[in-house]
Amino acid sequence: TPLRPVVLLAGLLARHGKADEAATLLKRYGETQAESVLIDPALVKDLAARPPSPTDMVAEVLFDVGAFIYGSGGGVGGAGGMRVERVEERALMFMRLALELRPGLDSARLLAAELHEALGQTSKAIENYDAVESRSPMKWRARILSALALAEIDRVEDSIKALRTLSAERPERIDAVWSLGDLLSNQKRYADAIVQLDDAARRIKQVEKRHWPLFYGRGIAHERVKDWPKAEADFLKALELSPEQPYVLNYLGYTWVDHGVKLDQALDMLRRAVEARPDDGAITDSIGWAYYRLGQYDKAVEYLERAIQLKADDPTIVEHLGDAYWHVGRKREATFQWERALRQKPEPDRVIMIERRLKEGLTADLDQPPVLPAATPADGKPAKP
Repeated sequence: TPLRPVVLLAGLLARHGKADEAATLLKRYGETQAESVLIDPALVKDLAARPPSPTDMVAEVLFDVGAFIYGSGGGVGGAGGMRVERVEERALMFMRLALELRPGLDSARLLAAELHEALGQTSKAIENYDAVESRSPMKWRARILSALALAEIDRVEDSIKALRTLSAERPERIDAVWSLGDLLSNQKRYADAIVQLDDAARRIKQVEKRHWPLFYGRGIAHERVKDWPKAEADFLKALELSPEQPYVLNYLGYTWVDHGVKLDQALDMLRRAVEARPDDGAITDSIGWAYYRLGQYDKAVEYLERAIQLKADDPTIVEHLGDAYWHVGRKREATFQWERALRQKPEPDRVIMIERRLKEGLTADLDQPPVLPAATPADGKPAKP
């Protein structure tokens, strides 16, 4: 249930002499939404003391109109995925009008901050997050978002410090420490990220489906520090919580193929991931590269060509396609793709490898051999997993 109608109902109860019932309603809501809101008990007194005025109700309507424009125009949950030009500016105009009429309308304040971030106006977003009223159930979330926004304006250490403070302030909650772990992982500080994500996992009272991203994120961090047994365990836990999650299927399936283990299961996972996200270039690249590692180069070309149509600016996909072209005898096209990958500024370690490909071709020491044995069955056709 969204927060706004709950607060409106609690206010109605409080103003009609049912403060205990209002307090119970808010307490129950706070407990069930403990990872997204933090409800101050004094909120009931605030709701009882200030009944909504006609001006307040107009502000609510303006908020609803702006939120609808943003949602239907390609913002959060945009209808049909269609973008409306300058939708953020239009929605932001309604948020400003709503806040002009009712400065304490924190739902409008948070959406205004989100719109400013979408427009690249991070400092203005932080101003709005910080302006959320202290007793608002949204204040806690606003503080976390404000801390995360600091990293977007190159104040990473300030962001980390703020999230550490929030994490220590509420040791029973997982949202601040989880956000800190994700931030450190994004900064490629994977060992530090694992410490925080371990803490977040310990704080969970009852593991539920909605916690799958925590285990997925920690699995990625474990994989990046080359602790594969722990990474695999986390990916499997994430799949246990959300069995058809395409990003987990993709990551685990791809890594199994790369390691040359559980090939049938891995390829099935990758197929399911592609079926769930057919327009995701990274996932399509994964199954193409899996076929490459299995030595099925024609199949690899089919998927990698599709992946590059979906995500043409990814140097890794472009490099993969070049490698696959080389193996099917399309060497001039392979060279073209490697040159293209270089122009797209790949990771420094890949630059050297691509430059060697352009000078030497895809030699044995540059190539990754198939994970399957080279032997073929009696009919002479390559073995398939």
